[in-house]
Order: sequence, then structure tokens, then C-alpha cells
Amino acid sequence: MLWLVLILLAIVFWTMSSHLQKSEEIYALATKFASLISSIWGFLIAPSIVQLSIPIVLLGLIFLSSPQAIEYSSKASASRWRKG
Repeated sequence: MLWLVLILLAIVFWTMSSHLQKSEEIYALATKFASLISSIWGFLIAPSIVQLSIPIVLLGLIFLSSPQAIEYSSKASASRWRKG
């Protein structure tokens, strides 16, 4: 369960760094570095099923947010409205 805490901590650090980037450049860089270390460490000690499922979910999100997928889904929903 430590892996989940480390990954969540990495998300918190990344969020903090995005807010700090506007005012404090060094602190933003330090929190991004801490986020990177925490996420790598959490991912490495995670169970193998989590290590396999996270990239699969991320690839699915990338595919669903791509312009081709959005264009395809809008054409499919438009054709359903015409038929119905």
C-alpha cells in the first residue's frame, strides 16, 4: 500500500509545482523533481497487476482524447440520431 501513497504524493507535488511555477521557480523545480522520484519509486514497488494496468489505462485515455476518436464518436452519434 506504500506504492499508492507514493503515487498520490507525486500527484500532490506535481499540482503544487504547477501553482508555484508562476511565482517561485526554484521551489517549482524542486517539487517536480520530488514528484518524479516519488512516482518512479511508487511505480517500481507496486504489484505487477498495477504496473500493467496503469499504462493500459493511460493508453486508453490517450486514444479516447485523440482527435480521430473524437471525430469518430461524433460521426457515430450523429448517425444514430438520424436513424432514430
